[in-house]
Amino acid sequence: MAPGNGRRSWIWRAVMGLGAGILVTPPTLLLAFISAGGGHGDYLWARVFFPYAMCLPIRILFFLLPCVQFSIYGVLIGAFASSLKNAARVAAIIGIVHAVAVAACFIIAASHEAKQAAAHAAFVKKYDTDGDGKLSPEERQAASREEVLAAEAAFIKEHDTDGDGKLSPEERDVALHNSDGDGKVSPGERRW
Repeated sequence: MAPGNGRRSWIWRAVMGLGAGILVTPPTLLLAFISAGGGHGDYLWARVFFPYAMCLPIRILFFLLPCVQFSIYGVLIGAFASSLKNAARVAAIIGIVHAVAVAACFIIAASHEAKQAAAHAAFVKKYDTDGDGKLSPEERQAASREEVLAAEAAFIKEHDTDGDGKLSPEERDVALHNSDGDGKVSPGERRW
């Protein structure tokens, strides 16, 4: 296929844009992966390059969208760019939309981090018995014990169908194996 006029020209430009997007994707994915730091990084480049995937709650997009995002950008720029001026306009629009998405992604991340910091501060305040603003090993152990007991009490309350405050063997069986929520354990639900 060679450049030409009309439909072939449009397709040719779209294919060239697709190729450019494919070339840009691996290095941006690598930088995003490195900035993620195995889950312990700052995700800076992941947020800059792939804001849609980082901010949308649909997890399949987290893996799929980064692989195709720049290719989509390239196809759009190529397909709608009948001249260099049009290409610049389309690229500017995509750039503005991308920049807004990046800003939104950083705002969402900052809000999430603030909530986590507040929850951590409340946790420390709740279990810091000596008032030094830190949790000693003994305070952490007491906090863990209390949190486990609270989770266990919530589990019992949720699955105690007869209201006696205890889980019978049948209630425990339903709690552990009933995946469809019908209150009974069918043979297909029993895996262990």
